[in-house]
Amino acid sequence: MGATTLTLDRQEDEFFGQSSVHSLLREVPHPDRRSRRSTAPPRNRDKSSATSLLTAEFALPPRQVADKFLDLYFDNVHIFYPWTHSTWFKKRYESLWTPGGYPGAETGQTGDIGLGGDQCPETTFFCALNAMFALGCELSDLPEKESA
Repeated sequence: MGATTLTLDRQEDEFFGQSSVHSLLREVPHPDRRSRRSTAPPRNRDKSSATSLLTAEFALPPRQVADKFLDLYFDNVHIFYPWTHSTWFKKRYESLWTPGGYPGAETGQTGDIGLGGDQCPETTFFCALNAMFALGCELSDLPEKESA
């Protein structure tokens, strides 16, 4: 879906246009693969622990703000870049606010439908959710001081 290879041929800019994702990716610096080695020991995290959702890395904004940002994302961004199965993603999002809490991955209800589906790890789900919040915040009418 919209994938392309990057080459140094400038004629492609004429085909894709300067505002295309292809042109954007040409501007992204590509780090040297050798510098990717990490000296930090690998983190061992219990993926099934519900208490891990109480840590700061999974903190959520207040419900009203979160709903507004997510609505702005789905109304303005998702229509152009439908990277999620919106129905199941929203169901998984709604489960964050229920007393039973977040069900986590592998509940057996949706199968492998990508972000929001059963096979989506919780860290990936929260990463996508935070990206949606950030884009929704950018699209919001909040004063700059509040959106920071």
